[in-house]
Amino acid sequence: MDFFNDLPWRPAIGDDSNECKRCECNGHAARCHFDRAVYQASGFASGGVCDECLHNTQGKNCEQCKPYFYRNPDRPITDPYVCLPCKCDKTGSLNDGICEGEEDAERGLVAGKCYCKSNVEGPWQIVCYLYGQTNGKSGITGCDHCKNGFWKLTADDPNGCRPCSCNLLGSFNNEGCNKQTGECLCKQLVTGDACDKCLPEHYGLSDDPYGCKPCDCDLGGSVDNHCDVVTGQCKCRKNFIGRRCDTAESAYYCPSINHYTLEAEEAEITDGQIEPRELQALAKGHTWTGDGFVRANEHTQLVFKIDNLVQSMHYNIIIKYEPMQDGIGWENVQLTVVRPTHPSSDGVCKNLSPLDDFLTARLPSDSHYVEIMPDVCLEAGVSYEILVQMGEKRTKVSDRTATVLIDSIVLVPPTEELFISQGISADNHHRMEYDRSQCRAQQLSLTPMSDLSDVCVRYICPVAAMLFNRSLECECDPTGSLSGICSGKGGQCDCKPNVIGRRCDRCAVGTYGFGPSGCTPCECDSVGSLNNNCNRQSGQCSCRERGITGRQCNQCQPGFWSFPDCRVCQCNDHASICDQKTGACIDCLDLTDGYYCDRCKDGYYGDPRLGINLPCKPCPCPGGLDSGFQHADTCYLRPSEHSEAPDVVCNCRAGYTGERCSSCAINHWGNPNELGGTCEPCDCNGNIDVNVEGSCDPVTGDCIKCLHNTEGVQCEDCIEGYYGDAKIRSCQK
Repeated sequence: MDFFNDLPWRPAIGDDSNECKRCECNGHAARCHFDRAVYQASGFASGGVCDECLHNTQGKNCEQCKPYFYRNPDRPITDPYVCLPCKCDKTGSLNDGICEGEEDAERGLVAGKCYCKSNVEGPWQIVCYLYGQTNGKSGITGCDHCKNGFWKLTADDPNGCRPCSCNLLGSFNNEGCNKQTGECLCKQLVTGDACDKCLPEHYGLSDDPYGCKPCDCDLGGSVDNHCDVVTGQCKCRKNFIGRRCDTAESAYYCPSINHYTLEAEEAEITDGQIEPRELQALAKGHTWTGDGFVRANEHTQLVFKIDNLVQSMHYNIIIKYEPMQDGIGWENVQLTVVRPTHPSSDGVCKNLSPLDDFLTARLPSDSHYVEIMPDVCLEAGVSYEILVQMGEKRTKVSDRTATVLIDSIVLVPPTEELFISQGISADNHHRMEYDRSQCRAQQLSLTPMSDLSDVCVRYICPVAAMLFNRSLECECDPTGSLSGICSGKGGQCDCKPNVIGRRCDRCAVGTYGFGPSGCTPCECDSVGSLNNNCNRQSGQCSCRERGITGRQCNQCQPGFWSFPDCRVCQCNDHASICDQKTGACIDCLDLTDGYYCDRCKDGYYGDPRLGINLPCKPCPCPGGLDSGFQHADTCYLRPSEHSEAPDVVCNCRAGYTGERCSSCAINHWGNPNELGGTCEPCDCNGNIDVNVEGSCDPVTGDCIKCLHNTEGVQCEDCIEGYYGDAKIRSCQK
């Protein structure tokens, strides 16, 4: 009965047996005893206390785990394996390695949790036992190693571990030092006894796996590959900005390798002809720069001048041209570099031989450009002339008809000149990447900036910096550009309509009138002009034939008519112009008139036609114009019966007669031959027959042959024996 002591012993009384009650020991004890104090504390419900609890339990009911053990929350209290041993390293733990004994979410207690010293950490985990066996994880121990940044775990250290002297950010895995020896273990890109510094050419000590980042200063825009150890800011060349110095300042740009382009149409040309080409707006695939080409033959010579080189170095001369479709190309081209003085004795060109300035080239038929070898050495600030002499298209075969379109020459340093001595350890890598992406060829073939590969775009500024030692100012033309800011790569300014040039400083071919609104299309007449090119200032088109004029060559010159044939005006040399559409002469001179100025004006006579040339003179009718007694508005010539000279016949006004209108017509009177003299109709009150000659006196005007029984000077009276009104012809007997 050692296990029935939960209640005090009492004898049976009557029907009340007062039987003994079994103790509750959760299966972890075989004996118990009665404790009156416990009994009273329980409100006289239970006073049994278990004896010799097993399975690492304790408590009056064996309901708790002993110190250094914790209750497995996944097993019932009656389970013989409910209490698991703590896995806390005593050296690194508080309370001598005692762990949390039970789970209580409300109080934030986690069963089995170890409580580490301040500089100690380590995993802890519930270890499950099954019939005395663990689940294989019993080797995990809590508070068994130093935290990152600390070392030398010891039991007598109240904090458990000593602080490392290493920079935690720079240490391998951010652990600080070796946790046994205290030695600092630096990350790959970190150095220093305390792992507190970035390697040279690196910056930004951080928890990055490598500890620091490469400076990666721009190959050209930076002075070298060293940067600020905190910010990573590289040391920039003039007018370059950005952490890596890879960007031109605002209003500055990185020129492309085509910067030293010399246009053939701007060279001194001997025996060659400029052929402008109209560049369509936004057109891609054009193969020329500038305004077009020079059509060269076997005797053409071009003299290019350059005086703005900023770096003394070797340059390749590149000839750009239009491909020839004959499969032959141009076999003989000679180039000569003309130097004003000998090269400097201590410069890069000091070892130059005079023969180095004479080059020959062949223009392949299937290419747009040829890079002439070897290169030539040129010095900064020196004025040079480069002579290009076209020889025979085919060696020893003269061809007078052979021509080729030359666009320009370009001076470009060899690639190896651009990638040397820049203080960048990865020069060889950069050059290989530049060559592999064919960046040089892409730019020389005029690949639009938008179509360049990302690699080639990225190398524009580095190459520019190495070529010029700085970025260049945009210098956008204030008249032709929309702003003073240009593209940071290549330097193209934003142009107004029909304006071209890197600086937006001139009209495109086919436009004119450079001004605040851009340029105006030439709009040359397709029939009357040679092409659509016009003078860039005046807009005057090039007219095709004699007689065509107008800004647009869309009308005939003065003296011509019927555009576009523009025939000479036929005006018998008496007018210089005629109507553009009808050919009618305008403003006839020499008193002439008519469609062709082929007759005299009214009031004049003669024959002004070419070949006859009788000048026009005033009609003598009889006194002539402004004589005061001229009685005809026109006259004409009539062949004379008596002489070679024709007679003048006047077209007399009414009331006058005679070849010169010197007499009054029948039944008119007056003296037409005196100043102010006229011929007036005889006033006979209608009582004469005007067709009967002599019906009135031609001198006095008195009526003579009165009719209707009238009489009188004006036939104003009835004759004797008649009465009535003679003026209304009513005289009767």
